[in-house]
Amino acid sequence: MKSLAPAGGPIRIAIGDDGTGLPEGYRRGRGLTSMETRARNLGGALTIDIGPEGTRLSLEVPVSATASAD
Repeated sequence: MKSLAPAGGPIRIAIGDDGTGLPEGYRRGRGLTSMETRARNLGGALTIDIGPEGTRLSLEVPVSATASAD
């Protein structure tokens, strides 16, 4: 599953799978932590939902954070 919703508000991107989730005792490495930090630095948020039916990453970033300065 994937989606992109730039409908005049913040940019929202969701990516997911229908796998078995992550193994019990899983510890985050640099990848997910870096993604969360980058989202926060842009004024947005990254949500990570992990369950037995799969994993879903949802990113929301304000449009102003993505606009280039002229």
